[in-house]
Order: sequence, then structure tokens, then C-alpha cells
Amino acid sequence: MPSDNSRSFARLCSIILVGAVVLLTAGTALAETKHNIVDKRNSTLPGAANIPTRQLCADLSVNLKLTKSSTGLLTLSGVVTNVGNADFTAAARTSFFMNVRYLPKSYNQTGISEELCPASFAPLKKGASRPVVCKYQIPDFKRWADHPSLRENTMRLFTLSVKPAGPSNFQAGEECNQANNANHVEIGYLK
Repeated sequence: MPSDNSRSFARLCSIILVGAVVLLTAGTALAETKHNIVDKRNSTLPGAANIPTRQLCADLSVNLKLTKSSTGLLTLSGVVTNVGNADFTAAARTSFFMNVRYLPKSYNQTGISEELCPASFAPLKKGASRPVVCKYQIPDFKRWADHPSLRENTMRLFTLSVKPAGPSNFQAGEECNQANNANHVEIGYLK
């Protein structure tokens, strides 16, 4: 029959053996859990493709006001503002365009067009504005049709636009909304 010391020693060995098995099992499970966590971090989340992302891009917006004097001298005051969510860094050019029509003809039928006050610029930080001013004297001006009995016989269309400095269009990412790159004002007078 085994002695008390032998039984105590056997019990101690059993406890150590059971403890070792538990630790090995727990360690393996913990390692597998960590492995799964790492795999999940590196994998694509379900539905991630449906989450909208916001592209960083500049967006130049143009505003135009016209002030007229009694002599037919016009002051064209424009503002180009970067309303996008990124700085504008491409080379660009602003120009005023003037078109004339003698009523009842259309602008195309009259065919008179002129570029006024071209200017190059770059860059324009996000939220920043750049003023653009041009003076123009109407050459055949007699008077404004500012009385109800007077009816203008000549119209002028002034357009301020922003375009790339080169011959091509803006590249992807340079200008996100080209629909707001021009603005116009039309006036009538007697010649």
C-alpha cells in the first residue's frame, strides 16, 4: 500500500498535469482569438462598399456684378471663390466676354464678340476668393433706356468665366463642378 507521501506526491502530480492541460488549452484558444481579431481588422467590413466617401476637390464659383455710369462706362466686378473642400492648385485664367446684339437680331446673328481683361492665376486656397475687375466703355452709347417711354435698341451680354490656362479642359480632381465657372449680366441701351 502506498504511503501518505506517495499519495500526496501523486495528487500533486495530477494537479500539475491538469493545470498544464488547462493552461495549454486556454493558451491555444487565446492565440486563436487573437488571430481572428487580426484577420477581422485586415478584412473588409460587411457593407463597407456602401459607405459614401467624400472626394477632396477644388470648386471655383464665379459671381459678377455690373455698375454703369451715365456716360456708358461700365465697371464689371467679379469674384472667383473656391467653394470646394480642397485648395485649387492648377493654372487658370479669368476672362470677361462681351457680345452685342442689335434688336431684333440675336447675338449669333449680330456676331460681335470680344474678350476683355484676361488674367491668369493660381493657386486659390479652400474658401478663398479672388476679385476680378474690368472697365469697359460702350463705344456706340447714346443713353440708357431708363425711362418707360424709351426702349433699348442694343443689348450687350457680359460673361465672366474661369478656364484652364492651357488649351485643354481641367483634369480630374482639379475642378469638381465646372457648371458654376461662369456668370453673366445683360444690359440694354440706346445707340
